[in-house]
Amino acid sequence: MILSESARSLLALSVDLRDAVVLLVDDSPRDAEELLVALTEVGLKVLVAESGPAAKQKLMREAVDLVIVDLKRADMDSFELTRQLKVPPQTRLLPVLFVSAKKDIDSSIRAFRVGASDYIDTAIDFSELLVRIEFHIRHGRKLRELEREKAELARELRELKKETAKQIAQIPVYTNLAELPSGFVIDGKYRLESLIGTGGFGVVYRATHTQLLRQVAVKVFRPLTNLSNEDALRRFRHEGASASRLQHPNAVTILDSGVAPGGIPYLAMELLVGRTLADELKEKRVLSLARTVQIILPVCDVVIEAHAATLVHRDIKPENVFLHKTRSGEVIKILDFGIAKMLGEGQDLDRKLMTGGGGIIGTPTYMAPERLRQGSYDGRSDVYSVGVMMYLMLSGRLPFTSDKESYVEIVLGHLNQPVPPLVGGIDPIPGFFTQVVMRTLEKDPSLRPTARELLNDLVRVARYGLDAGGLLGDVAVPRSGQPSQSGAPSEEIDAERTGELASSNGEAVSSPSAKTLPPATAAVLSRTIEEDPPAAIAHERTQDFSRPGTNAS
Repeated sequence: MILSESARSLLALSVDLRDAVVLLVDDSPRDAEELLVALTEVGLKVLVAESGPAAKQKLMREAVDLVIVDLKRADMDSFELTRQLKVPPQTRLLPVLFVSAKKDIDSSIRAFRVGASDYIDTAIDFSELLVRIEFHIRHGRKLRELEREKAELARELRELKKETAKQIAQIPVYTNLAELPSGFVIDGKYRLESLIGTGGFGVVYRATHTQLLRQVAVKVFRPLTNLSNEDALRRFRHEGASASRLQHPNAVTILDSGVAPGGIPYLAMELLVGRTLADELKEKRVLSLARTVQIILPVCDVVIEAHAATLVHRDIKPENVFLHKTRSGEVIKILDFGIAKMLGEGQDLDRKLMTGGGGIIGTPTYMAPERLRQGSYDGRSDVYSVGVMMYLMLSGRLPFTSDKESYVEIVLGHLNQPVPPLVGGIDPIPGFFTQVVMRTLEKDPSLRPTARELLNDLVRVARYGLDAGGLLGDVAVPRSGQPSQSGAPSEEIDAERTGELASSNGEAVSSPSAKTLPPATAAVLSRTIEEDPPAAIAHERTQDFSRPGTNAS
């Protein structure tokens, strides 16, 4: 092959090939001589191998840019040689160019399948052959350069991982967040002081803001055994997002949230002092009608506002009702909006975010039938939970229980069985109030009152009660439409004389008397003014009932 002047000019203009090395594999040196001379003439360094083994030996000793294989070789299958070259790291990126004396479609297909970069018949113009050689040399060099960069990056990544592992090893590891020591600082601003308690997926600490010197409750993430860490983290963050949407004096105030260095997510909340309703029920087992109304009134009030914000709590129970003690009196607080659901959320999102596995979430003992069936539901499912709680507070027992402590029996009771008659443990329960409670426990949600309707019924009971003094005793209810005391939390009383809690149990504290109206209850009562009692209550007043807070005769 004689190189034309146009070919020389083309190569000179496109790329400098003076340092390129080509391996020519041909078992007939005489046939390869013409190509050898032509390639050498343009400045390429050409090595020749007459066999497959010889070619592999030269490739181990020499840095080659391109391999040209002649298909008429007899010592070794050309396709097998190419396949073998594509396996070792040293040669797998090396371009292989097949040259054949004739155009053969089947051979070209086989060549590309075993890894050939090109297939050329000798009838091609030599200038085009050189251009193709140039392209494959340039492309092969670029691929090998990228491979070297990749290997270098991999080496640097390994070193970085080793260094990171060393640094992590120097950080104290706490397998249980309840083991975080006193003095541990979260996110550089919350110094932990003592463990308050544990919740469903968080651990709560008493803490102090290092700059503001304000005492708060800090809830930190704790992985769940039945959820992936990712799902649990979504759930934890959702608690803060849900609670922060609700601005109400009877809902726990979220002050801050974030993920501290080291991957510790946290919520900073107002510090509550007192105990839960569950703690009070453990001590007293049953509450008076007056005390029940005192607690449930603000519960209904915050639930109304939550529903107005399209939030359904989904886990109202005594453990999530906190009796917060302040210098101005008791403030009822609703805890744990971590499983709250925004109305209108898709079911798929709800399952992914809230359940991790598509099952129901909440406490079956207090759960509405429609939720147990995993059907559609709204705020009246919360009203059902409030009704179960009122039933327990007044009678000392749940409407549906199981001797075998079987959730199956309890669930079947909520789904299919009639509610047992409500019998007061301290006070006789007036007929009209029994009806109020029983309406909340209707299995058909359309027959239940809304939270606002329930609140109105409770306000009537509290205002007019069973005698001239009203159900709540000798408390003067404001008639101006304004509360006599703010329902907002005020400065906490001495924690040494009380328990302290954000979402877990604390020490027992004394309950207010029936004649002491909590500020939040007074605030709710002040909003409704009715001059005349409803007929049902007026009728009941003619009967001889004991005053609230005393044992029935």
